[in-house]
Amino acid sequence: MGITLAYLAGKNWRELERACRDVLAIDPRNATALARLGAAQYWTANYADAIVTYRRLSDDYPSDLDYRTGLGWSLMKTGKSADAKAIFNAVLAVSPDNVSARQGLTTP
Repeated sequence: MGITLAYLAGKNWRELERACRDVLAIDPRNATALARLGAAQYWTANYADAIVTYRRLSDDYPSDLDYRTGLGWSLMKTGKSADAKAIFNAVLAVSPDNVSARQGLTTP
């Protein structure tokens, strides 16, 4: 797990994804590995898989706003702006100062 943080900090997305998958092979419900996998998928423009990963995290941890905004941005990148904006609005309903959600609403 430790090496995933180094890959994340270094923006080494391919190695991050590989390391997260290694962790998930041992511990399939590891939320930290899943969140970092979602980030790797997003930053490599693998938005369809990022949606699956962030949706899983959002379902398991509905109060985590980072997972929800990750899902929103992944949906936005695939052209599902109405779904994304609904998520961003839901995030802002509980966290009105959430910068990521606010930016998501102003993205065309």
